[in-house]
This record gives sequence, C-alpha cells and structure tokens, in this order.
Amino acid sequence: MPSSGTTRELVGYGIAVLAVAIAGLVTWAIYPWLSPSISLLFFPAVLVSAMFCGYGPAMLSTLLSTLVLAFMFVPPRYSLNIGIDDLLRLGAFTVVALAMAWISAARKSAEDALRLSLRDLERAIGVLRQVREWPSMLDADSTDEISSLLRHAAGVVGASDALVMWEVEEEPWVNVAGASDTNGVAQHRPEEFQTAQHDPIARRVAGRAVVSAGFQEHHLSGRMFFIDLPAQEVPSAIDVVAREMGNSLERQPGSIVDFGKSGYNLWFRRWLPSQSIGPCGAVVQLVRTPACHAGGRGFEPRRPRQFEVTETPE
Repeated sequence: MPSSGTTRELVGYGIAVLAVAIAGLVTWAIYPWLSPSISLLFFPAVLVSAMFCGYGPAMLSTLLSTLVLAFMFVPPRYSLNIGIDDLLRLGAFTVVALAMAWISAARKSAEDALRLSLRDLERAIGVLRQVREWPSMLDADSTDEISSLLRHAAGVVGASDALVMWEVEEEPWVNVAGASDTNGVAQHRPEEFQTAQHDPIARRVAGRAVVSAGFQEHHLSGRMFFIDLPAQEVPSAIDVVAREMGNSLERQPGSIVDFGKSGYNLWFRRWLPSQSIGPCGAVVQLVRTPACHAGGRGFEPRRPRQFEVTETPE
C-alpha cells in the first residue's frame, strides 16, 4: 500500500499531465487566432505544476509541453520534422519554462519550510505553556504523584503512555515508573538492563513506537520513554518535558540527607511516621558517615550510569 507521501507525488505528476493536456486542447481549439504564439498557454501549465506540485512535476510539464508543441502545432503539424528556426524557438521555450519552474518550485519549498517552522513554533509554545503548569510533587512516596506527573508529561506531547527510569547517585538500583502503573516505583538491579531479555523497559515497550529523551540533574540521571507519539511532534518539546521530569524527581520533597536524593527517604517514609523522619535521618547520617570512611570511601558523587535502550522505529 503506497504511503501518503508517494500518493501526494503521484497526484502532483497527474496534475502536471492534466495541465499540459488542458493547455494543448485550448491551443488546438483557438489555433487559428493564436498562431504564431502557440506556446502562450503552455507557460501557465508549467507554472501551475511548479507552484502547487513541485519541481519534479514542473519538469515533466515542461517536457510534455515541448513534445506537444513540436508534434501538434509547429509546422508541419502532426510531425516531428521541424526546421532549425522552430527548433531554436522550442529550445528557448524549454529554457524559459525550466527557469520559471525552478523559481516557482524554490518559492514553494521556502513557503512550505516557513509553514512547517511556524507550526513547530506554535507547538513548542503550547508545550511551554503546559510545562509552566507542571504539577508539583507533594509526596515522593505516593504512587499517584509520580503516575500523575507521567500522565501529564504524556499529555503534553500527545503520547499514549510514558515511562521513566532514573538512578540516584547514592542508590544501588535503578528506579522505573510508568503513567499507568499501580504498583508504585519498581526498583531493579543495573545488570538487568544489560540484555533485552531481562530489560524491564524493553519488555514493556516491545512492538510499540517509542521515542526517548534523557535528563541529567545534580544528583540523578535518567531517561523518559514516550510511546506512540504523533508524527508531528517537535523533538525539542520532548527534551523539555524530559528535563522537567528530571527536575521534579530531583526536587522530591522530604529528602533526609543533604548530599543527595537518596532512596532511604522513600524507605523511611514508607515505614516510619512523618514526625520520626528528621531524627532517623540524623541517625542514618551519623552511622553512614563513619562506616563509609572506615571502608575507605567518602561521599564523592559517582559517575551516573548511561542508560542505553534501543528505540523502536516508527
């Protein structure tokens, strides 16, 4: 089944043939009054093909116009036996028609590019307006909060679903969450992402059109995956949404350690009452500091892992 682009090109070439046919029929009908300016009506045929269909159909229109003029209207008519003077006239017609076709097609291409740029700009402005209304995370341990952020992110770019994976510098695991998840944030070992068979993201997006964008914050890094994006989506808008998602994860409220957004925050929120988080956070800080220094390491940030997931082509 031909694609929409191929169908559009075929229609353009059909319009070029039709324009030349109309010009030939009208010229044939008024030939006694039009002679010797027999090429007068063929210039509009080339112009219409170039303006509305592009340079390829305009070239075809020029070639067909030259053949029709040579066969039907240049004496002796209905023969390709033409003299030198008529050959020069046809050559001049061909050169002028080609120049006109090139100029008109270049203008059409410039207008199409401008129209596309304006559409992308309007789309980018709409995305920025929606990003400005980005929801705040009120509870870092709430499944609804992260799912709500992901649903909002998917809605901003028009995706049917969105996933996010991220790694905090002090955590030994990789977090994965989805807009439609009901089981909270899943935590996976980094080695699970090394093969497609065990990769949690690859299993969830298998067979679907996926576009991804990464983000890098001070204490975490990760990547967002947008599923079934519309074809006209602007790539820069996807990057903006991904960075905003990373910023929201970075600014998770209730962090109990100042050196990073640690997963211990989520653990304490799940198992301890809120009034105990502050004192317990201090205890964890006091215990981990001598333990880490005794083990020969401090709290220098480690290099973030690079998430490399094969994107499914559209």
